[in-house]
Amino acid sequence: MFAWHLVASLVLLASSAIAVNDVSPVGLSLKHELLDSTMVPQPLQLIARTEDGKLEVVRESIEFIINTWSSEPFEVVAVVGPFHSGKSFLVNQFLGLMDGFELGPTVKPTTEGVWAFNVPVTDGEGLNILFLDTEGLSAPGNTPDYDAVMFAVSTLLSSHLIYNSMRIIDEQNLEYLELLARRAQMFQLKAALSQKRNDQLASDTILEFPPLTWVVQDFFQQQINNETPDDWLHRLLREQEEARAARGENGTGLIHVFPESYCKTVFLPAGTKHDLQHLDEMEMDQLNEDYRNDVYVIREHIAAALRKQQTQRCQSDGSLIKPSARAAKHMKCQPGRTPRQFGMLLQLLVDAANGGLLDTVPSTWQLVLQRQIEAAVEHAVKLFEREAMQEHDVSPPLATEDFDRIMNKIYSQATSIYSKQLFGLKSRAAEDGFAILQTKLDEQQQLQRSHHSQRVDTHIRTTSDALFKGFQESVGQLTMMKTTSLQTMIEDRKETALSQMKELLDTYPAEAKRVKSSLETYIQGAAAAARESNTKKLRTLFQRQEKQALTAARESRNRQKKTMLPPAELDHAFESIATRAIDSFKKMAEEFDEEPEYQITLLSIQNELEALHKEWIHDNDAMVQAYIEKQLDTIQTEAFQYINSVSLPVPKEEERRILKQRKQLALQTFEEATKMYRAAPCFKRVHVALQSALDDVSSKLNRRNLQAMKERVEQPLRKAYQQLKAIVDEQFVVFGLAVTARSLAMEQIGSRLNSEFREAVIEDWLSSTEEYNAGKLIAYQNSVLTGLISGAAIASVLLYMSICRAPARQGQQRGSLSPTTTPRMTRLRAHR
Repeated sequence: MFAWHLVASLVLLASSAIAVNDVSPVGLSLKHELLDSTMVPQPLQLIARTEDGKLEVVRESIEFIINTWSSEPFEVVAVVGPFHSGKSFLVNQFLGLMDGFELGPTVKPTTEGVWAFNVPVTDGEGLNILFLDTEGLSAPGNTPDYDAVMFAVSTLLSSHLIYNSMRIIDEQNLEYLELLARRAQMFQLKAALSQKRNDQLASDTILEFPPLTWVVQDFFQQQINNETPDDWLHRLLREQEEARAARGENGTGLIHVFPESYCKTVFLPAGTKHDLQHLDEMEMDQLNEDYRNDVYVIREHIAAALRKQQTQRCQSDGSLIKPSARAAKHMKCQPGRTPRQFGMLLQLLVDAANGGLLDTVPSTWQLVLQRQIEAAVEHAVKLFEREAMQEHDVSPPLATEDFDRIMNKIYSQATSIYSKQLFGLKSRAAEDGFAILQTKLDEQQQLQRSHHSQRVDTHIRTTSDALFKGFQESVGQLTMMKTTSLQTMIEDRKETALSQMKELLDTYPAEAKRVKSSLETYIQGAAAAARESNTKKLRTLFQRQEKQALTAARESRNRQKKTMLPPAELDHAFESIATRAIDSFKKMAEEFDEEPEYQITLLSIQNELEALHKEWIHDNDAMVQAYIEKQLDTIQTEAFQYINSVSLPVPKEEERRILKQRKQLALQTFEEATKMYRAAPCFKRVHVALQSALDDVSSKLNRRNLQAMKERVEQPLRKAYQQLKAIVDEQFVVFGLAVTARSLAMEQIGSRLNSEFREAVIEDWLSSTEEYNAGKLIAYQNSVLTGLISGAAIASVLLYMSICRAPARQGQQRGSLSPTTTPRMTRLRAHR
């Protein structure tokens, strides 16, 4: 008993001692790439038990790991602890699986020997971990010696050890774990290794105990004084050590066994009995969120602790294990053991265990006494369980206060039965047994309270669900109605449901209070859904009525839109259509005119009508524009036809009279034809276009009349051209040629034209470059003058550059004379 409690204390100490703050948490996942495409991740049994109770290495599994994983190094983490304490399911969670290792819904143990998965987990950054699922300790049919062997082999295989227990850590747990650990310490593997010396494994390393993490599952108690799980474990270990020191047993506690110890707590994975019995049938996201968070913390803690160990190993001696002198030079610091090293170590441990190198168990009297005490404890606990279970048959469940009173009564009966079974035996062991009984009864009492709390919660939630379902059905069957009427009906049904909930509050005030809040939330959600459904129905009604009103408006508009209308008349016609459409909608929806959707739909109809109005205006404007442009084309064509029909030349005054009269007639005709459409957007633009067209008519008549006048003096102008050409041919360059040409033209035309036409004809003759026009000679003369000016400018530049370079060349010639140059050579060069 002492050793058992000692080991448990040490495990808790190891759980919080590691300093992982300097190691970043890493996500873990199965390393699928080690398997080929035909393989799937599945469990492998590494150690089996033979018929005679010996351990046996499953060579096929070891060979698979060696051949498949090659030289991939990995760390080993074994999970040990009492049977049916949730080890297999916890390892499944470490692997990220729900159906990895087999789980047992019955009281019969399911894991035998030591198992692992055929692929390790990895953090993707060089850390590979092989998790071991081990056979449960204290399983029916197993001896303490077998448990001790299984614990020793699992412990000495591990880089990090996880000890798994349920609900609480007490003195018995500590002493039991200490007993196992002390026996493992005395596991004399050195004797076996001295005969089987291997350069790849070192005996000094094999017997080193790994750090320990104590995992307490199904934990829901509240820590005192804000203790962390690590603080809790360390306090228990210190108290155990202080108690032993008071008895003169210094240095014998569990705190001295493991190098580091930690503690982690895990909440229940599920809340119902059925779910707890069928966890492997559940999905990962169906597990309690607190449980998933707790498992995540453990995974990250283990990965961080292993990384720290790797760093410490490499910093201390540069190698993973302490090799022999011959093998040391061939080894490097690596993150864990290789598959071959792991297989050899496993075989050595199993051989040593089968060779009887394990210490013996306590004396027979101690066992008898302990078993008598255990039997008394077990009988008292079963009495408590039996009596407590009867209270669970009461339906509906008792009020919490009544249930607690009955539990206290059964508690007193159980402790009384324990004392009677020991027949007045007075010993420290009996006192320890009574303390154990109290702990177990406390656990049972807490468990029964938890079960009762679950039954109460189930009853409350069932009743609450029924109330909610009734409310939901009642409001879900309502037909479309006004929002105010619907709200009144919802409030009435809500009050009915909550009044029935009050009965639960009177019986279970604390528990029902939480559910009442949830029920109110659900009812609010159902009420909101009913309101939303009613709103959708109203919206559908309004949309249908809106569609009918707009359809009638479009049909009426379409019947009229084919006829071109003046803008004012169109606006009046559409106003009548819009008024009928809006009145139609109001009449159809007058029952719900107070609804917000009514105003929204009415605004939507108005917007659609406005768009319909704009569309009609656009189409009508297009017809008006086509009509006005047609009138423009007609008037413009008539004006050009008339101008072309005038006999030319005519005097300038007659030309102006004709143009004025024709322009007035054109404008008058246009305005008369388009007077109804002056408000149209295109009217002003087309009117400006008409003005421009009439200007073109004036220009055309002016040009034709000028050409006619020019033809009358064609011979005099040709004679003036000949005279001008002779002057140009004789002098080549003549300044003021245009003045000379004008003088010649004036002389030749004389009085054949009046002064106004004469000036116009001469200007046209001077600017035209056609044959026998002075403009042609003037243009040629200008190009000649331009060429002469450009040539003179270029010549001036060249002359300037030549003048500037002359002094420089003279200086170069003077400087180039050598001392041997003769005067004659200088003159020759100057001549050249």
